[in-house]
This record gives sequence, C-alpha cells and structure tokens, in this order.
Amino acid sequence: MFRIRIWITVLITAGILCGACGGENSYRSGSESSETDDSRDATSSTSELTSADVRNASLNGDMKGVRQAIEQGVDFTEPDQLGRTALMFASYNGHTEVVRFLIERGAEIQRFNDEGRTSLMFAASGPFPETVKFLLEEGADPNITDSVEGWSALMFAASEGNREVVQVLLDHGADPTLKDKDEETALDFADNNGHADVISLLEEYL
Repeated sequence: MFRIRIWITVLITAGILCGACGGENSYRSGSESSETDDSRDATSSTSELTSADVRNASLNGDMKGVRQAIEQGVDFTEPDQLGRTALMFASYNGHTEVVRFLIERGAEIQRFNDEGRTSLMFAASGPFPETVKFLLEEGADPNITDSVEGWSALMFAASEGNREVVQVLLDHGADPTLKDKDEETALDFADNNGHADVISLLEEYL
C-alpha cells in the first residue's frame, strides 16, 4: 500500500497543472517548471508583484523575493486554487527561514488547504526535521488529521521513512495510535513501505 506516495505524486501533478493558472508548482527544492521561469521573467520587468510570486519565492526559498513582495503590500496569505499558501510551499521544501519570516508577519500556522492539510503536514512529507520542529514550537498541532484520508503529520513522515521527522513529531506529542479512515496507524504506514528503522522507533511509543 503506497497511498501517501501516490498522494505526493498527485500533489506534484496538481502543482504543475496549477502553474498555468497560478505560477507555482510543488516540486522539491531546486526544480522549477517553465511556467515558473516565465513568471519570474515577467515579474522582473515590472514592480507589480502578485500573491503567486510570493508563493513561487516561498517554494524556492527566495527570501529576497518574498521580502520584496511583502514590502510592496502583496497579500502573502492568499492561497492558490488548491488552497495552498506561501507558508505551505515554504514548509513543503523545508525553507525554515522563509517559514519563520512568514509566521513573524502573521501567516496562519493552522490554516488548511482544500484537502484539510496543514503546513506541518507539508513539511513532514519531506526530510525536514528543522522545519517541522520550528512549526511545532510555534504552535502547530501534530495531531490534526486531514479531511480526505484522515492522515496526520506523523503518518506522512512514517510513510516516507523520515525517521528524524518522526522523532521530532513524537517528541512534541504526536499520537502514534491515531488511525486514518482505513483504520491504519503511522506504524502501518511505515510497515507498508518497509521502513524498519521507523517501525522500531514507533514501537517504542506504543
């Protein structure tokens, strides 16, 4: 059962499709679509930045771009067509300093996208323990589950085999007994994907 891996593929695909309408994608750090490059070329020739530019900059860890847009009064809290915010994009690629900057300026940590997923869930799907820890220390709830599958941040991390992230979540009160809509726990997610080190860690908390 590789449902979370399938979901991440869907997320990436959705991000690429959304590039045509919003300018951002959901690739991990270092990868950009041609749509994003075009939008950057366009914005470089004008002072009129948009919320899509903030999301692009956040996705790519471009602090200068994020700061510039916000200083121009761009609404950095405006989501894209899938409900994803700049904070979610920065979290997804583990750009902790951008995450910090956005939160300091009022970005809502517990905001949900259209599937009921939070910035913490986005961060937990990747190997970003520092970002996950920062979000948790700023008040992110590790036991929120999404509205589609009932997945928690711990389930995302366990499925991807991110042991450090799993440890950080557990240290901050993540509940390993939570079950998704298929009655599976984070341990099941780790087991389904063959992550022995995560399995052994989770078993210590059960």
